Amino acid sequence: FVGVLAADDGPVKRPLEHDDYDLWNTISSQSISPDGTWVRYTIRSGEIDGDSTVIIRNVKTGKQYSILRGSGPRFSFDSQFAVYRVTPDPKVLKKLTKEKAKPEQMPRAYLEVL
Repeated sequence: FVGVLAADDGPVKRPLEHDDYDLWNTISSQSISPDGTWVRYTIRSGEIDGDSTVIIRNVKTGKQYSILRGSGPRFSFDSQFAVYRVTPDPKVLKKLTKEKAKPEQMPRAYLEVL
């Protein structure tokens, strides 16, 4: 006589739904500075109109900078600076477009140096 024991697989997991994809973030543009002191990467939100955030971190001190709507980060050749682009808030752009703001009133992307 052989008995069969039922294995407890724990709680049943629910299937993924389309809204679950909005919770996933993507990491890209990862790099280490020429002297190895800094790392940088970009986190892109999974939402349709989600913003990206540039993260620049000093690996020796743990000091970290987060730049919302940042993109295209680069380190200088001597690792003393990081340069990146900051784009305007899409919600503000949408609001101003709806209000038919003049082009000179629209916020623009700009470069920032850290």
